[in-house]
Amino acid sequence: MTKVKATLRATLSPQALKRMEALKTAGMTTEQERKEKREQREKRQKLFRTLEWLEKTFPFCFNKEAPKPLKIKIEVDLFSEIKENDEFSNVNIRNALGFYTSRLAYQESFLKYDHRVDLEGKEAEALEQKHKDFAATRIEEIKSKMQNMTKD
Repeated sequence: MTKVKATLRATLSPQALKRMEALKTAGMTTEQERKEKREQREKRQKLFRTLEWLEKTFPFCFNKEAPKPLKIKIEVDLFSEIKENDEFSNVNIRNALGFYTSRLAYQESFLKYDHRVDLEGKEAEALEQKHKDFAATRIEEIKSKMQNMTKD
């Protein structure tokens, strides 16, 4: 299993993992199941296109290889950057931010840095200890999920 798949699976709820496994073993035979699979694939593609756009548009802020803690409420700044005719909606941005911030590498960035960054990569507010503690807890949870998946 690749690291990206393991990270994605680690962010899924137990119910989502169970449903995913059930669909996999059922063979996706009905039209409804094929439709759901197609919708999930389109949603995933939209998520990755949004993440690519964020990295391209704001390279000093978004970097999947070396993430930094993002400014609190950075989505408000992002919403103001989106034009009405752009491909990306507020929902797309929220989904992409949720995925980006749930990744192991992002959580680990809280232990490396003392400040959050804005869209230009400039220091924003200082990280509070409670945020570093929460990140440490999330890191352990993600690593535990990843270990459990590799055992299965």
